[in-house]
Amino acid sequence: MKTLIFFIIALIMTFASAWASEVKVKNVPLGTGVALHIKEIQFSRILPHAYYDQAISSIPGVYPDSQIIAKRRLGYLKKNPSAVYSMVCYKKSKIKKEVTISGVVTGKNKAWSFDTGVDEIAFADTLIRVMEIIADVPFNKSLQPAAE
Repeated sequence: MKTLIFFIIALIMTFASAWASEVKVKNVPLGTGVALHIKEIQFSRILPHAYYDQAISSIPGVYPDSQIIAKRRLGYLKKNPSAVYSMVCYKKSKIKKEVTISGVVTGKNKAWSFDTGVDEIAFADTLIRVMEIIADVPFNKSLQPAAE
Protein backbone atom coordinates (compact mmCIF):
# COMPACT_ATOMS: atom_id res chain seq x y z
CA MET A 1 0.00 0.00 0.00
CA LYS A 2 2.87 2.36 0.85
CA THR A 3 4.44 1.70 -2.53
CA LEU A 4 1.18 2.51 -4.30
CA ILE A 5 0.88 5.84 -2.43
CA PHE A 6 4.46 6.80 -3.30
CA PHE A 7 3.84 5.82 -6.92
CA ILE A 8 0.69 7.99 -7.09
CA ILE A 9 2.49 10.95 -5.49
CA ALA A 10 5.40 10.57 -7.93
CA LEU A 11 2.97 10.39 -10.84
CA ILE A 12 1.13 13.54 -9.70
CA MET A 13 4.42 15.42 -9.26
CA THR A 14 5.59 14.35 -12.72
CA PHE A 15 2.42 15.62 -14.39
CA ALA A 16 2.44 18.81 -12.33
CA SER A 17 6.02 19.63 -13.34
CA ALA A 18 5.24 18.86 -16.99
CA TRP A 19 2.28 21.26 -16.94
CA ALA A 20 4.26 23.93 -15.07
CA SER A 21 7.14 23.90 -17.56
CA GLU A 22 5.09 24.62 -20.66
CA VAL A 23 7.30 25.04 -23.72
CA LYS A 24 7.36 28.59 -25.07
CA VAL A 25 7.49 28.98 -28.84
CA LYS A 26 8.20 32.13 -30.85
CA ASN A 27 6.60 32.14 -34.30
CA VAL A 28 8.45 34.41 -36.73
CA PRO A 29 6.65 35.07 -40.05
CA LEU A 30 8.77 34.16 -43.07
CA GLY A 31 6.79 36.08 -45.67
CA THR A 32 5.83 32.91 -47.54
CA GLY A 33 2.66 32.23 -45.58
CA VAL A 34 4.54 30.13 -43.02
CA ALA A 35 6.35 30.88 -39.78
CA LEU A 36 9.63 29.77 -38.26
CA HIS A 37 8.98 28.16 -34.87
CA ILE A 38 11.75 28.88 -32.35
CA LYS A 39 12.00 27.18 -28.93
CA GLU A 40 14.66 27.66 -26.27
CA ILE A 41 16.26 24.33 -25.35
CA GLN A 42 18.93 23.12 -22.94
CA PHE A 43 22.37 24.41 -23.97
CA SER A 44 25.28 22.06 -24.58
CA ARG A 45 28.53 22.69 -26.46
CA ILE A 46 28.05 19.40 -28.28
CA LEU A 47 24.48 20.29 -29.27
CA PRO A 48 24.93 21.18 -32.97
CA HIS A 49 26.79 17.90 -33.60
CA ALA A 50 24.38 15.82 -31.51
CA TYR A 51 21.32 17.32 -33.22
CA TYR A 52 22.75 16.63 -36.67
CA ASP A 53 23.77 13.06 -35.86
CA GLN A 54 20.40 12.28 -34.31
CA ALA A 55 18.45 13.83 -37.22
CA ILE A 56 20.46 12.08 -39.92
CA SER A 57 20.12 8.70 -38.19
CA SER A 58 16.43 8.98 -37.23
CA ILE A 59 14.76 10.65 -40.25
CA PRO A 60 15.11 7.56 -42.51
CA GLY A 61 13.70 5.38 -39.72
CA VAL A 62 10.70 7.62 -39.07
CA TYR A 63 10.10 8.43 -42.76
CA PRO A 64 11.41 5.46 -44.82
CA ASP A 65 10.72 7.24 -48.14
CA SER A 66 12.31 10.52 -46.99
CA GLN A 67 14.68 12.62 -49.01
CA ILE A 68 17.39 14.82 -47.47
CA ILE A 69 17.44 18.07 -49.45
CA ALA A 70 20.18 19.96 -47.59
CA LYS A 71 22.23 19.43 -44.44
CA ARG A 72 24.90 21.19 -42.41
CA ARG A 73 26.60 19.49 -39.50
CA LEU A 74 28.20 22.66 -38.15
CA GLY A 75 27.93 26.16 -39.52
CA TYR A 76 29.02 29.60 -38.40
CA LEU A 77 27.08 32.67 -39.36
CA LYS A 78 29.40 35.47 -40.43
CA LYS A 79 26.96 38.15 -39.34
CA ASN A 80 27.37 36.88 -35.76
CA PRO A 81 30.28 34.41 -35.71
CA SER A 82 29.55 33.24 -32.17
CA ALA A 83 26.21 31.83 -33.40
CA VAL A 84 26.76 28.18 -34.33
CA TYR A 85 24.11 26.05 -35.98
CA SER A 86 23.30 22.71 -37.54
CA MET A 87 20.42 22.06 -39.87
CA VAL A 88 18.69 19.33 -41.84
CA CYS A 89 16.18 20.03 -44.63
CA TYR A 90 14.16 17.07 -45.79
CA LYS A 91 10.99 15.84 -47.43
CA LYS A 92 9.07 13.19 -45.51
CA SER A 93 8.41 11.44 -48.80
CA LYS A 94 9.90 11.91 -52.26
CA ILE A 95 6.42 12.60 -53.65
CA LYS A 96 5.49 15.19 -50.99
CA LYS A 97 5.79 18.85 -51.94
CA GLU A 98 6.62 20.13 -48.43
CA VAL A 99 10.20 20.51 -47.23
CA THR A 100 10.89 20.59 -43.50
CA ILE A 101 13.66 22.95 -42.39
CA SER A 102 14.82 21.97 -38.91
CA GLY A 103 17.85 22.67 -36.76
CA VAL A 104 19.46 24.20 -33.71
CA VAL A 105 21.40 27.38 -33.09
CA THR A 106 23.60 28.20 -30.10
CA GLY A 107 25.11 31.43 -28.86
CA LYS A 108 25.83 33.24 -25.60
CA ASN A 109 25.64 29.88 -23.74
CA LYS A 110 22.02 29.36 -24.80
CA ALA A 111 20.41 27.16 -27.43
CA TRP A 112 17.28 27.18 -29.55
CA SER A 113 15.65 24.70 -31.88
CA PHE A 114 13.87 25.91 -34.98
CA ASP A 115 11.66 24.38 -37.63
CA THR A 116 9.22 25.17 -40.38
CA GLY A 117 7.60 23.47 -43.32
CA VAL A 118 7.52 25.10 -46.74
CA ASP A 119 6.45 24.20 -50.27
CA GLU A 120 9.44 22.98 -52.28
CA ILE A 121 8.95 25.82 -54.79
CA ALA A 122 9.59 28.41 -52.05
CA PHE A 123 12.35 26.36 -50.35
CA ALA A 124 15.40 28.33 -51.55
CA ASP A 125 13.99 31.75 -50.65
CA THR A 126 12.68 30.48 -47.32
CA LEU A 127 16.01 28.87 -46.45
CA ILE A 128 17.80 32.19 -47.00
CA ARG A 129 15.28 33.94 -44.74
CA VAL A 130 15.68 31.23 -42.06
CA MET A 131 19.48 31.71 -42.14
CA GLU A 132 19.06 35.47 -41.66
CA ILE A 133 16.78 34.91 -38.67
CA ILE A 134 18.85 32.26 -36.90
CA ALA A 135 21.96 34.45 -37.20
CA ASP A 136 20.18 36.92 -34.90
CA VAL A 137 18.40 34.61 -32.45
CA PRO A 138 21.12 34.62 -29.74
CA PHE A 139 21.42 38.42 -29.89
CA ASN A 140 17.87 39.63 -30.46
CA LYS A 141 15.41 39.15 -27.57
CA SER A 142 12.44 39.80 -29.91
CA LEU A 143 13.29 36.57 -31.77
CA GLN A 144 13.39 34.49 -28.58
CA PRO A 145 10.37 32.89 -26.92
CA ALA A 146 9.11 35.10 -24.11
CA ALA A 147 9.94 33.86 -20.62
CA GLU A 148 6.92 34.22 -18.37
